Amino acid sequence: MAHPNTSKFSGARGCRINAAAASPVASIGVTRATASAMSMMMPIAGICLMSNGEKRIDRKSSQIASQIARQETDAVRNDGIAVLPAALGRSSGMFSALAINDTRQRMYSIRLCLSLLILPLLAAGCAQDPVRADPAPSANPPAAMEEISILSNGARMNGLLYLAAGAGPHPVVLFLHGYPGFERNLDLAQAVRRAGYDVVYFDYRGTWGSAGTFSYGHALEDVEAALSWIRAPSIAEKYHFDSTRISLIGHSFGGWLSLMTGARQPANVCVAAIAAENAGWDGSRFPDHPDERAEQLDYFRATTGEGAPIRATAEDVQDEIIQHAATWNYLTQANGLKAHALLLLSSTRDTPDEDVAMHKQLAEAVRSAGGPRVRNLVFDDDHPFSSHRVAVAETLVRWLRQDCAATQG
Repeated sequence: MAHPNTSKFSGARGCRINAAAASPVASIGVTRATASAMSMMMPIAGICLMSNGEKRIDRKSSQIASQIARQETDAVRNDGIAVLPAALGRSSGMFSALAINDTRQRMYSIRLCLSLLILPLLAAGCAQDPVRADPAPSANPPAAMEEISILSNGARMNGLLYLAAGAGPHPVVLFLHGYPGFERNLDLAQAVRRAGYDVVYFDYRGTWGSAGTFSYGHALEDVEAALSWIRAPSIAEKYHFDSTRISLIGHSFGGWLSLMTGARQPANVCVAAIAAENAGWDGSRFPDHPDERAEQLDYFRATTGEGAPIRATAEDVQDEIIQHAATWNYLTQANGLKAHALLLLSSTRDTPDEDVAMHKQLAEAVRSAGGPRVRNLVFDDDHPFSSHRVAVAETLVRWLRQDCAATQG
């Protein structure tokens, strides 16, 4: 089963050095302590590095160097520290070693050579990791948060902005929470903000104190209202938005909103759906599966009662899903989604309306319709991805910077 931590797309954690700069043939893990030790070795570079005319590293030394590299890489994988490519091996021609007879001295010399080689690459190519590192304190203006309100059909929706550090303009990511929205994914939003994106988050009408009444149809309108707010010239100017570069990221019910809304947006709007509920598929099953209908109705009642986060009538919410079953099935939206950069994340321990098979069907439908930028990744986890929060953040940031950026110019 593909896993974003080990997939080619997600790659190894941490910062990287461009392969073209180093002709890498191995990977070496570098911890902070190792990097510090490397810096202390700089004055004795002449001992280790020699001209191209000197004798290259011999076979035994090459084997030792490879063993060191493997040991360092294993240590890094265990510790979750950065993995950096390094030029290593007897065929690379990158460095020479003194012909030292003593094996222990040879190993030390090789470590010294590797350290001296990695240091300049580390300085030149290691970008700040937005998932784990805070922005530079010298950024002007610094990162900030703003409380906002957005009107949808006259009702006030509460929300917030995570503003990225720096002058901008910054691309904008609209985060869409699930139903009822206990998991708001603000840790993911913070990681996206650290990567240089402004983030907009809001609560739909009738949820978590926002005015109005909740319904699935109202929530679709609410997302459109939020997009109109982002694109308003006065708002874009005030918050330094690049409103030509917008992405939708939704989880569960929010994933359904992201897909349904994204299918009607311009092609440069990127769409990510995380464990996306297929509301139309649910609605189509209820008439013939009364047990499923009763189970969902019980949940709607539990989340709409006194003191609950949703202002709605449970029966009305469910009846609406049944009435719109055909049009609210996101598997029918392939033609609308095919022009977009599309990221689908699913988990192995989820319900049929939002599980691995459902996301696979959507990915195949969009590809069959001609969609060239569909990425479908599977996590061995539960519905909120409890054990992979960092991995999901890394995946989102990489997708935004690669697949999404390629469609936004």
